[in-house]
Amino acid sequence: MWTDKQTNRQTDKQTNRQTDKARKRNSSIELLRVIAMLMIIAHHSAIHGLTNVVLGSHYVNYLNNGSTINHIFALGILPGGEVGNNIFFMITGFFLYKKVSVKVASLTKIELQMRISALLIFIVSMLFYLIGGDIILKNTDYSPVSIGVKYLLIPVLSGEWWFISAYVVLVLMSPAFNSLIINNEKLKPVYVITVGFILLYLSSYVNVQYYGIIRAAFAYILGAYIAKKTSDRSFGFYLSIAIFSWILAVVFSAISVPIISNVLYMAFTVLVSASLLSAFKQLSFSSDTINTLGRATFTVYILHDNFLSRQIFWKNIVNVANVYKTSALYPLIDIVYVLAIFCILAIIDILVVHPFVSWSSKKLVRMG
Repeated sequence: MWTDKQTNRQTDKQTNRQTDKARKRNSSIELLRVIAMLMIIAHHSAIHGLTNVVLGSHYVNYLNNGSTINHIFALGILPGGEVGNNIFFMITGFFLYKKVSVKVASLTKIELQMRISALLIFIVSMLFYLIGGDIILKNTDYSPVSIGVKYLLIPVLSGEWWFISAYVVLVLMSPAFNSLIINNEKLKPVYVITVGFILLYLSSYVNVQYYGIIRAAFAYILGAYIAKKTSDRSFGFYLSIAIFSWILAVVFSAISVPIISNVLYMAFTVLVSASLLSAFKQLSFSSDTINTLGRATFTVYILHDNFLSRQIFWKNIVNVANVYKTSALYPLIDIVYVLAIFCILAIIDILVVHPFVSWSSKKLVRMG
């Protein structure tokens, strides 16, 4: 009898292991999240470190002050912001297009993640304030402490992270997009994408905040269509399209032909994003490490791009403009630096932010 119980327990354990293995998340899309985040950090190293550097009350562009190789490399990483953000919104549509309602728990986790991240920013702001750190704020007379308090009180609505605000609106609107557009058999995807791109382009000239929401919605819909569409094309096929489109995006960002350059640049960055999502959709593997890093990208985004980190990362720790102007190793230094920033902030998520969010979520569930 004891032997039978032991056998049953072993069988149950084996069944549970098989079930857990079957339920393991496909890490290919999580890997794409990590790559997209690296693209965004690299883009910010060029934007905040070279082309849009705050100097007192005005901006300075150092892009023409480096060597030819450095100049080409800087131009090459500039599309990463457009591509990376598009990918994040597309991945949201990729996973949520079947949903008919919004889970309050998912929005609660976003709020908790924003609050603990804002608290970390506030603490660092206080330290810089106390030691007299040189924090340069763009076109404001506010102190780092006062801005840190604002982020702490209203992180999502503070206006500092346009991506987060657009993402929250997108999640709230996702059931309507799913039923009215994505899963509406009467609407042909090619027409929806064409109209969406026209609205995206026109909105870029109207209002930055509205542009962010329209951009998020367009990418969400495109990501959902990619999830629904089956393809027998290979990973290499889509990757080739992405690389070629990236090169063309760089070309059209460098030249200046009114309207035409902007339209083509935007079109090719969208094509890069869609091609990369289609490529990684073809892969299938599981990695707990990749899944953990993919989850950490949200925190990495918040912590690396705010009024404080722009000063610290791109001017105080490493003065990107000086390296760009004086060193032939700028491309290598920038790559290593971007990887280092990602890894350090991912570790902060793993050790601080994620445990806090998990603990707080459980507490809220018990209170409810």
